[in-house]
Amino acid sequence: MSDDDIVDPDALADLLESAPATDAAPLEVRFPYRGHTVVARRSGDVSVE
Repeated sequence: MSDDDIVDPDALADLLESAPATDAAPLEVRFPYRGHTVVARRSGDVSVE
């Protein structure tokens, strides 16, 4: 895995915090990591699937 394949946690936090809030479509970001899918949500919850 190269440095280009790693998510910048500060950039992810900035994205989740700066996006407009809406009840109709809660924001979540999904990305692959070492054979799993990481899901980060605006609420601060992070899960690995």
